[in-house]
Amino acid sequence: MLEVSARQSSGCIRKDGCARIPKLSHLKALDRKLFNYYYYQLRHDLLQSKIPEIEYDEYKNKILGYVVNDMYRKMVEDGVSVADLKRTYEDYIPRKINKEHSLLFFNWARTKVFNSLNKISNREHDVDYVKTVYIDDIDNLAPGYLYEEYNGHIPYPEEDGHLKPGKCRVKIKFVPYAQPLSKPAKGGGGNGSKKGAPKDESEEQPGLKVFYSREWRHVANIDEIFTILVDNLTVNISIQDQSNLYSIDFGSQTELDSFVTCLAGYYRLMCKWTVYLCKPYLYSPSLNRLTDIKCHGPIGTITTPYELVEHVGHASSLTVSQGLVH
Repeated sequence: MLEVSARQSSGCIRKDGCARIPKLSHLKALDRKLFNYYYYQLRHDLLQSKIPEIEYDEYKNKILGYVVNDMYRKMVEDGVSVADLKRTYEDYIPRKINKEHSLLFFNWARTKVFNSLNKISNREHDVDYVKTVYIDDIDNLAPGYLYEEYNGHIPYPEEDGHLKPGKCRVKIKFVPYAQPLSKPAKGGGGNGSKKGAPKDESEEQPGLKVFYSREWRHVANIDEIFTILVDNLTVNISIQDQSNLYSIDFGSQTELDSFVTCLAGYYRLMCKWTVYLCKPYLYSPSLNRLTDIKCHGPIGTITTPYELVEHVGHASSLTVSQGLVH
């Protein structure tokens, strides 16, 4: 988990409030409560049609499969009978389907879900397995979920050697991990393009990106960012091998703080945990504490004996060593 910076509002839950791990179902091994919390957040967002990458017209069979999974999870987790689940069927249907589709279509979907539920009702899957399948499948279908997007203005990018004066409106996001392009759903009834969100043809390339001229453009990898400077509502990013700062204008303090916290937090997680990119504008309470007590990262095995000899007998000087397992 990445801590919330001291300037970040504590009154809301943001998508980047925790670090995204490569495989989200692994949360179960790291933190069981967080695994369950994430599952129910994902379920809520699917029911409320808040995942733009999952459009019903394109992925109808997938979504009906998630409905069956959710009902089966309820049966296993809470001991609810199949008959009771059928009576409360509408509680498991995404709201958008309820509002936008005809009664005839709704009845067809209900029949399809009930038939599938009857087929799997006697299987003996544990609830963790059911939740893991749900999480992993949606993560594969909507890899951009949890990647918070920001709105901002940047100087016009150079096009074919020409630089246009002024600034343009862009979307900004940070993708921490390389991911394969999501596969089109079988029987989805679509042509493979997502209508709800801009297509990112370079999802396999992680890093800071901006959406301009109908495509996502790579700006920098996280380890290429040296520092972040803030001037009112403008963020200036120093990037390796670039002589000029990369400037982004934000429309609000909240969005600026959210963006800076996201980049600075992932830099600590993925590059140098003792470095905060935007100090002193945003600071990390725990990092300040670790700095005050002169805590540092791992040291080599050659250095360790000399450190022990040099500081032997000194109060509050400790070296923690992990032995090799043969």
